Amino acid sequence: MICEIGPSNSRLNSVRRNSVETRTEYENSTLNQKPSGYSLDQIHELTELIPAAIWQMDAETYDFEYVSKGAEAILGFPIEDWLADPKFWVKHLHPEDRRWAVSFCQSAVEAGKPHEFEYRMIDSKGEIVWIRDLVRVVKRDGELPKIVGLMIDVSRRHKSERDKVSIEEQIRSDRTAEAMGELTASVAHDFNNALTVVSMHVDLLRNGVPKDQVLTDSIGAIEMAIDEASSLTKSLMAIGRDFPSEKRQLDLRKAVAGAHRMVRRVLPAGIKLHVENECETPLRVCADALRIQQLILSLTLDARNNMSEGGELTISLMPHESAADVGVDNSEGFSTSTTGFARLCFAMRRSNMIGAKQDQPTERRASSDDTMTAAAEHYPAVLDIVEDHRAIFGYEPTTGGTTIRVDFPCSPCSPDRAERHEETSATAASNVVLIAGEDQQVRDIVAASLRDSGFGVIPLASRAALENKFYEAPQSINLIVLDTNLQDGGAEFLQGIRGKGHQTAVIVLTGADKTDGFGKADGVTKDAKTTLLRKPFSTNALIRLAQGVLSRGT
Repeated sequence: MICEIGPSNSRLNSVRRNSVETRTEYENSTLNQKPSGYSLDQIHELTELIPAAIWQMDAETYDFEYVSKGAEAILGFPIEDWLADPKFWVKHLHPEDRRWAVSFCQSAVEAGKPHEFEYRMIDSKGEIVWIRDLVRVVKRDGELPKIVGLMIDVSRRHKSERDKVSIEEQIRSDRTAEAMGELTASVAHDFNNALTVVSMHVDLLRNGVPKDQVLTDSIGAIEMAIDEASSLTKSLMAIGRDFPSEKRQLDLRKAVAGAHRMVRRVLPAGIKLHVENECETPLRVCADALRIQQLILSLTLDARNNMSEGGELTISLMPHESAADVGVDNSEGFSTSTTGFARLCFAMRRSNMIGAKQDQPTERRASSDDTMTAAAEHYPAVLDIVEDHRAIFGYEPTTGGTTIRVDFPCSPCSPDRAERHEETSATAASNVVLIAGEDQQVRDIVAASLRDSGFGVIPLASRAALENKFYEAPQSINLIVLDTNLQDGGAEFLQGIRGKGHQTAVIVLTGADKTDGFGKADGVTKDAKTTLLRKPFSTNALIRLAQGVLSRGT
């Protein structure tokens, strides 16, 4: 077992011939403290029933002389293999444990010390088994020393410990992700503030400079850069964060193209990315751009985790004209305005299966109970987005890969609240607007834009100043433009005036994925007098929204 001593041909026969004599010797020497009234046969039967391996070996040759039946249950090898091969134990030790385990046991035996240790062995199926071995050296007068031991399978305990460590690591990872999410939201908020200032100043430039082609082209280039930067901040917000859904008319082709850069960055070099677009015309769906990016990112990360050794990920878009094309019945509740479906497809294929003949896929859709349960466990965030957009989720398991399909109904959005009202030039200085926000640049450009459009504007920098001005004459205030970063809490101010029955119209400016207490989950934005405006926004968007809010009657 410890030393690599090769048996002679006669030794193998001797081991087999004397196995019965050895068993009797072991019973006499190590089990002689049996209770009164038990025969040796009964003790032997009890030994065979123990869910562990009792063994004895020669201290000189390290040959096994006795191994109980429990060894077969632990490793799956017959007892004859243990007895016939003096190197059996060494051969079946895990390669990483072989050197230290042999050295440790040999040193303890030579010192005559009892010892206990845990190590890994490889069973007959090639799987790892954790063993706890309790070993003693038995010396009796006139007899050669023997080594006896008890091997116990402790694999279940090690699995529980690994699971515990895995859970703890997951908790730490979740906390780290949460902290990174908070940091990302903060950065996105500040960046959106800067983009808002730039965007609104660009609007002023466009309206104020003479019609010069060079200047017009330069302003257009700045606006394109603002749109690109805005798309990047939306990508940051989409990383594992929750935010209220805000659906608008969206070309799905542009959403996928916008997420392309982010997807490529999260994939390792071993995974090849292909993006295919079979649509020459826009695929217009009513969707939340941030949630679409979150869906794309979630499925990309899932593909990365499932292809740790490399592979191919193909993201494709294709149109379908009817519900039948995507495997559903029109009776499933789709709007009569639905003009077709836009299919977003993720095909994942591991590298070891690329080029292999694929099994005929059998599509399974999330409408069936078993598929829905499995999908809910594996793709919870994705299914939330699918359900929120009344889309259809499906997948096709194939050899070495999986294909995920999300079919979005192509239908127009309900008009935005601000867009339902025609622009009116009736706003005048009699409409008093309080603008409250901590960021001076945002506050100043918003005030200037509203003032240029005929509003009477009062900019304020703190909650205390806002409360003082509002409660001086609340009936004279027509509109409050409230930035979520207002010092000392704008959400509390809004809840306070609503609690006192004031129905003054409020526009909430937010640059983060969450709404800092202004979200619908807090019950604040459910009334018709409060509207969210996400940064960055243009001057025209702000004016249109303010005019629309006031035209409803404040």
